[in-house]
Amino acid sequence: GVTFQEYIKKLRIERAKWLLMTGSTGVTEICYQSGFRDVKTFNKLFKQDCGMSPSGFRKENGFIRARNLSPKERKNIMNQSLGYR
Repeated sequence: GVTFQEYIKKLRIERAKWLLMTGSTGVTEICYQSGFRDVKTFNKLFKQDCGMSPSGFRKENGFIRARNLSPKERKNIMNQSLGYR
């Protein structure tokens, strides 16, 4: 099983991934928008989960303009970024 804290952390990281891929907002602002209170902790947890920094994730996954995608396309891209099929 997964603890409640682990579940919340995963949700926050997933939100951060989506924001990194779909917007031009800076990493610090994304940290706070995702529910983290501390940038240092956010960077550490993001790297543990994704194997790279938030800025590295953005570079590797490209910048996607979410407004130009259908809901189905957005879901597919999000699932791919999370490793789901």
